[in-house]
Amino acid sequence: MYIICIQFDPVWENPPANHARADALVASADPRPGDLVLLPEMFATGFTMNASAAAEPPGGPTRQYLSRLAERRGIYVLGGVATARDSGARNEAVLIAP
Repeated sequence: MYIICIQFDPVWENPPANHARADALVASADPRPGDLVLLPEMFATGFTMNASAAAEPPGGPTRQYLSRLAERRGIYVLGGVATARDSGARNEAVLIAP
């Protein structure tokens, strides 16, 4: 298993653009099945002080994106996601298995 760290400058509060950017960078890293790919904290939105507005529900679009990425490439993916909770939002690290 290799550990591949992906770093990029996100498009502010634009998950679809950041999912596409992460996809391109993961593709260029060419991970092998079973590798672990690490994405930045809050990679889908950028680190925003408006986390409640940027937060997604549990199982939302970014977790779905990470699941598809892991399944499609046969890799483990760790990414930071702002998740909506009753008390506001939480900055969570989500690990997805293939």
